[in-house]
Order: sequence, then C-alpha cells, then structure tokens
Amino acid sequence: LERTNKGGFNIPESVVPPLPSEKIIKKMVPQQTSLFPTEAKKGRQLLVVACGDKKCPDVGNMKALDRYLGPIFQSIRKAGVPENVDVAILSAKHGLIRADAPIEKYDQMMTKERITDFTNNPEEMGKIFNTMQGYDNVVVQGGDKYKAVIKAAAGDLPYKEIPGGRGIGDQRSSVAKFLTEAAGGKPMAKGGIAGLSDIARDMFKGPKGIGTYESFMVG
Repeated sequence: LERTNKGGFNIPESVVPPLPSEKIIKKMVPQQTSLFPTEAKKGRQLLVVACGDKKCPDVGNMKALDRYLGPIFQSIRKAGVPENVDVAILSAKHGLIRADAPIEKYDQMMTKERITDFTNNPEEMGKIFNTMQGYDNVVVQGGDKYKAVIKAAAGDLPYKEIPGGRGIGDQRSSVAKFLTEAAGGKPMAKGGIAGLSDIARDMFKGPKGIGTYESFMVG
C-alpha cells in the first residue's frame, strides 16, 4: 500500500467491499408490514389494548378477542366494534396481533425482561410502528409495561392513552366510550359514576357498595 502524506495508507478500490444491492438489502433487513392494509386506514381509527390474564380454557385456536375474558374484552364485545375501527392486541407472548388472530390458551406475563425482548426486536418494533401509522386516530389501553412497549415503538407517531390511574372501571368506561363515539353514538355523561357505562357501573356495585370491583391481572 502507498503511504499518504498524512501518515495513512491509500487503499486500492479493489479492497473496498462493494455496497450490497437493493435485493440483498431486502434479504438482510426484513420488511415490516402493518397488521391492517395501509391503503385502507384513511378515515379509520385504531384501538390497541393489552392482553389479559383471564382466558377461555377451550383447547385449540380461537379468535384473540374471544380468547381473552378480562373486563376490557367484555366491554369490547358488549359495545361491538364499529366498521371504522380496527382492534389490535398487544400480547405478552405473541406481540401485537389482530383481534381476529387465532391463538391458543397460554400463560405469559409482561415483565421487564419481556419489555427488553420486544424493544430489542426490530421486527416487533417495526410491526407496531407500521400498524399504528396512517390512522386518523389511535387509542392505546393497557398497564405501564404494555404502554412502555408501545411508546418505544411509536416514536413520534401521535396517539392517545386511556389513563389507567383510577382502576379498571374507568378504563372499561373509556374503551366503551371510544367505541360508542366511533360508531356515531352520543358521548356519555362526564363526571362521577354517572359518567360510567352501564357495565362499568355494574362493576362498581359490590357487597361493599360503590367503589368495589373485581381485581384483575394482565398477561
């Protein structure tokens, strides 16, 4: 090699590896796709919810929306999903999946280790980002661990969070309200128990009166 005036060496062009072609790059970097058709997102909304610990025990595959039995999923099934809303579920085991994705019963909690697994996985991050991108409105429900995964993947994408600080009753009410308004229904009243949906109020009616409801775990 010929030494340059600055003390380095001139490397012949034949020694410099050529840049990979576009075809090779596509093989090296998996192309991430959205769970829902990108061209169909205009004018639509996306609801992303966290998976639940309570699951239907039936063997074999069933739609994710039917597999999960927790309060949020009860609210979604009762309210119904409007034609202009897509629903995705962040599963601690499967990552982000469609509500109609067939899944078996499983036991997997969202832990700090799972958060690291997801955030260090370009395919998972890309799937979440591309799924959320393009909608007129994106609403996210879930505990802090689930929202941490969504936040890491979304970056600067705009989305709204359903607050989780006041318990599952408020979250159920917020999900039901979102679905009702998306379907063109009248907004629910605000403030106190009167602002809750019927199903949310039912949850707050327990043997000890208003303020008690069934605890739950997400998984």
